[in-house]
Amino acid sequence: MRRTFSDLFRGPVEWRRPLGLYNALGWLAAVAWPAIVGTLIIFPPTREAGGILHDWRLKALIAAGLAVAAIMYLIRGEREREGGPSSRLGIMARFLLFGFIFSLAALILVVLGFSVLAAFGNEGFLPALGGIESTLFLFGVAGLPVALMMGVSYALWAGAMVALISFASPRPTVPKARVSALFGGPPDDDTASAPPAPTQPAGTDEH
Repeated sequence: MRRTFSDLFRGPVEWRRPLGLYNALGWLAAVAWPAIVGTLIIFPPTREAGGILHDWRLKALIAAGLAVAAIMYLIRGEREREGGPSSRLGIMARFLLFGFIFSLAALILVVLGFSVLAAFGNEGFLPALGGIESTLFLFGVAGLPVALMMGVSYALWAGAMVALISFASPRPTVPKARVSALFGGPPDDDTASAPPAPTQPAGTDEH
């Protein structure tokens, strides 16, 4: 039966087996966002910029790896409790939702961290207040659209990879009668196993 693009994302899905292998492959493909991996290959970190340990792209990959693992864990728990999300589109929607929340939470932590550093890095109350104000404007206002756009794009890529790799459409079930007939046996159904109807003895007439 020919499947359409809509059936691929709207049809029911289940975890692909073996579970550990395909979950690991889906996690790896979800973390490897081309926008991050591609720039790391084209523009590798340099010593002048602090090396790879101080590169923001490596930190983004580590944060994404933790976030993808957490979202997959939440999806698995939701499927066990409520049976959903039951389609690839629903899985991608969960990644978009949780990805938006995680991006916003990460931005808030960054803003708070730099605000604390700005407060304790200046001598006097007014310079510290000015540093906090500059940090809030730079990261909290100017950086908010960029961070959310990157987070949502990353989440969309991750959701698509997990939905396509870690999940598969359920296999169609074959009736027992067809399976028995394939091996040359009688059809295993109720009609074959039913006892024959009783016959009327010879020489008796119905009145």
